[in-house]
Amino acid sequence: MEVRSAIGIAAALFALAVACTPKARPTSADKGIAQNNETWISLEEFGTKIKVPNGWEFARKKSIVASFAKDARAAWVMAGTHTKADAKEKLAVGLQELKIELGETTDPQHEVMLNGIAFARQDFTAARVNGQPARVVVLAADALPSGKGIVVFIGYALSGDETIQGELREAIASLGPS
Repeated sequence: MEVRSAIGIAAALFALAVACTPKARPTSADKGIAQNNETWISLEEFGTKIKVPNGWEFARKKSIVASFAKDARAAWVMAGTHTKADAKEKLAVGLQELKIELGETTDPQHEVMLNGIAFARQDFTAARVNGQPARVVVLAADALPSGKGIVVFIGYALSGDETIQGELREAIASLGPS
């Protein structure tokens, strides 16, 4: 009998701890540096958020958020739009601003589900950023939690740096509803 009551008490305490754990809330800052692994930034109008890797700088404007690793070893930009033409334009501007040359497509486009949002994903493993070899990921979603618009994501990590590539993968995996 004592074992059952101890298990019941432990289960109740665990449930209480989970209920009291603070939920990830996007920062209200327009720019800064992520001081921990729980810094989130969102595109509120488009109902999406993403985790900023620890130590990366971030900035937000009305329909765009961006984050950059130290020494520009990696970066990502996420933009929200209302039309496909605008999405293509934001993608082109993002590639230009990040100095990304995609080169040949190395992986076929495919659909991925990230935290309940379906994205079209394209990977470019032979891309170049500012003349250096890099891995680039492009994502696009048009069935957003807010029910309106399109979100385009462009991210890169320089080749040969597994730590920074892991940080980019973690940020991508965090993409989800705000």
